[in-house]
Amino acid sequence: MKNKNFLLTLTLLMICIISLVLGFYNHWHFEIRFYIGMLIVVFTILSYLKRKRIANYLFGTALLIGLFDLIHFVPFSIGINLSVFKIHLIPFFFLMLFYLLNIENINEKIRNFNALSNSEELNRRNNQIEFFKNQFQNFSETEIDKKLKEDLVPDAIEALKILKENLTGKNSN
Repeated sequence: MKNKNFLLTLTLLMICIISLVLGFYNHWHFEIRFYIGMLIVVFTILSYLKRKRIANYLFGTALLIGLFDLIHFVPFSIGINLSVFKIHLIPFFFLMLFYLLNIENINEKIRNFNALSNSEELNRRNNQIEFFKNQFQNFSETEIDKKLKEDLVPDAIEALKILKENLTGKNSN
């Protein structure tokens, strides 16, 4: 289903609207956090129409903020009170649904959070090769051949191959 996150956000908006209507009918007092939560959900719905990628991040962030009682999606509180903070069950429920609907994307983002970029990886590899070239720079061609038969890391093998090419190039001149 292509619009699964949009439908989830729309469901949360419907809950907010129903709470608002019931609140006005029963003369409830709303906190500013409820209005902020509702505005964020409306803004998320509007962003799904323009920029879906941003909307997913916005919705996930709104759910996390709501989870820790910084914004509300309903005027009443259902949650687990911990000593320092309170975890609200409605944002928790929606956050779990959001996670389950986007499990592959979220897990990939978590895995790649600390991953090196291609240029960083290339730079790291070149530094390693230079390190091994400095370690093996005084080896003769027979010592390099002997070392290549050992079980070495790929960067060390690459450094030895470069040194061997340089030696064979010098010997042929």
